[in-house]
Amino acid sequence: MAGKKFSLFEVILSVICVVFTIEAAAPASAMGNVQFFWWIFLIITFLLPYGLVVAELGTAFDSEGGLYDWVRLGLGDRWGARCSWCYWVNFPLWVASIACMFPSVINAVWGIEFSLGVRIAIELAFVWGVTVMAMQPVAEADWVMDGGAVIKVLITAVVGIIGIWFACNNGFANDMSFKTFVPDLGDTNSLTYLSIILFNFMGFEVVATFASTMKN
Repeated sequence: MAGKKFSLFEVILSVICVVFTIEAAAPASAMGNVQFFWWIFLIITFLLPYGLVVAELGTAFDSEGGLYDWVRLGLGDRWGARCSWCYWVNFPLWVASIACMFPSVINAVWGIEFSLGVRIAIELAFVWGVTVMAMQPVAEADWVMDGGAVIKVLITAVVGIIGIWFACNNGFANDMSFKTFVPDLGDTNSLTYLSIILFNFMGFEVVATFASTMKN
């Protein structure tokens, strides 16, 4: 019996879940109003061509190896191995850092204090929970990405609506003059935040690895 296939709607939710990193919004906002210029500029110059290239490669080579397979087929096994190592090595650190943050988030939201032993147990449970889910076929665990996409959209909508309500009742917290929206190329501190915006755009290559499990 054929396995479950992703529908178009589920693919869109997967893109939102993987690509839309809402947790990076705060660091990007540190740039000030000029971030809007850079968002638009990088969408045109980076996100669109990057998305088109990944879509073409994902369609032509619909294997689950994704970026590894593309590099291996084009440049050989050695470069494929190097690419996969560099791509993978950040994930243990990323998952572990989120796991360490998880008890602190629970404390901030519900005010629950944990002892060191309980914190470690929660962190280990988090890591193993992610590991077990990662071992499942992607199409069978689509509810995780669908739920993540819905939660991210809801959080964004709530924060946006509250922000608009606050601005209408109390005014803007920052200077909204035109010059604040124009980038100052001499401000190197501001330019360092561009990597945050680029990070927000990464992830299309992950969704491309689902091509073999998509209906069309």
